[in-house]
Amino acid sequence: MTDETYIELCVDCGMFLANGTIPYGDESEWAGIAERWDGWHLAVGNCPEEDCECVGFTMSPCDGCGSRLGGSRYHGAAWRIEEKVS
Repeated sequence: MTDETYIELCVDCGMFLANGTIPYGDESEWAGIAERWDGWHLAVGNCPEEDCECVGFTMSPCDGCGSRLGGSRYHGAAWRIEEKVS
């Protein structure tokens, strides 16, 4: 069983998670996501409600990278990576 947490992601984090590529800039800019979410799996598009994609414009920080820039946020989810016990 996993504990899923719904998160709100900026456009850049959403594109990064959806495509697996860095949308622009230096790769070191995205190292913070891996450090911030160590031990978690992130996915974009896991909306807790039916038929929704965008949370809308907000000044809230991005849950993915922590950016405090205002902008659109998209639904995502995070859940802990469980180690398999043999």
